[in-house]
Amino acid sequence: MIVTNLNFYVQIFCYSLSPDDGTTFRGKINAEAEHCIDLSQIPCNGKAADRIFSDGIDILVNMNGYTKGARNELFALRPAPVQV
Repeated sequence: MIVTNLNFYVQIFCYSLSPDDGTTFRGKINAEAEHCIDLSQIPCNGKAADRIFSDGIDILVNMNGYTKGARNELFALRPAPVQV
């Protein structure tokens, strides 16, 4: 949880679109993220978008861009009101 001086907090959700590759970087994210959800186990983009929506995400940031396995179709379903 990130605490701000404005008396509210921000929860960080990390959604993985690919299976765990066993790297130190991935392990660090899994260990330190408040919420780390593996969407690679949900092959249906609609169901993955439903999961993001049900988590109540307000701002969704796509860090994959147009790389292999990015699943941009999932983001086209607009599971969050603000997407970057």
